[in-house]
Amino acid sequence: MKISRIARAFQALGLIETMEMFYQGLEQPTFHEGRHQIDAVWVSPNLRPCASSMAPFYMDAGDHRIFVVDFPIDMVMGSRFIPICKPSMRRLISYQPRSVQNYIRYAEFLFRHHRIKEKLKVLQEKGTDLSSYEREVHLNKIDLECTQLLLCSECKCRKLWTGTVEFSLFLSKLSLRWRFWCKVIYYKQHRFFDLCFIINTASFLKIEEHI
Repeated sequence: MKISRIARAFQALGLIETMEMFYQGLEQPTFHEGRHQIDAVWVSPNLRPCASSMAPFYMDAGDHRIFVVDFPIDMVMGSRFIPICKPSMRRLISYQPRSVQNYIRYAEFLFRHHRIKEKLKVLQEKGTDLSSYEREVHLNKIDLECTQLLLCSECKCRKLWTGTVEFSLFLSKLSLRWRFWCKVIYYKQHRFFDLCFIINTASFLKIEEHI
């Protein structure tokens, strides 16, 4: 690497250039018209990467190479860390009072059955005896259990959807009419071959248009 003023300043601070660790003095140009390495990734001595690489030229919109540096996760986050997971997507969205009440009622039943309140109370009593890491682990376990119980309640309420909306003859016929014309379009496109359904539905709905 070409030693510049800023490179000497970083060396005076005790920082290490990562590419030099892996290329062992073999200089690689980092500018598309240059002959020297003018870009670098500087790290502290106690934060050594486990792998490092330079991407080819013109891999992005710029005229410099991209540096890829991989650090061991225990060096960055410590030997004990809790991975962050993406939460599950909620599957129940309802404004029907009956469905909402069933969801709340069943979720409260599951929380009582699995003694969530008692677990939180025990954890509060042991708070002074546990380290911050142990307390965080226990809280995450309870939070994960609560999430699973809520998802279970949602699945239960989805099965209870039938009967939450009053029957409407107008909406029923409108739905059947919509389905009928979809099937007619599919039939014209040679994607639906049940002509009996079309004829019977047209007779039931008293549709006399030329199909």
